[in-house]
Amino acid sequence: MEEFEPSPHFVHRVMVAVRAEAEQLVPERLPAVLLSAPLRWSLAAGGSVLTLVNLFRMIGSFFAPSFCG
Repeated sequence: MEEFEPSPHFVHRVMVAVRAEAEQLVPERLPAVLLSAPLRWSLAAGGSVLTLVNLFRMIGSFFAPSFCG
């Protein structure tokens, strides 16, 4: 069997269809929301608050085990 070489027009048409399908799968707004600065700052602040709460609980359990419930 000899090698098959698709025509450039066919390759272009298929690549346009693939890009159109990929754009339909991922909405335009989703990457913008996930990479937004307010979301990153709020996640960092939430993680810091949870870290401080857990640190307080660990220190409290060491000094006064009756506080943990």
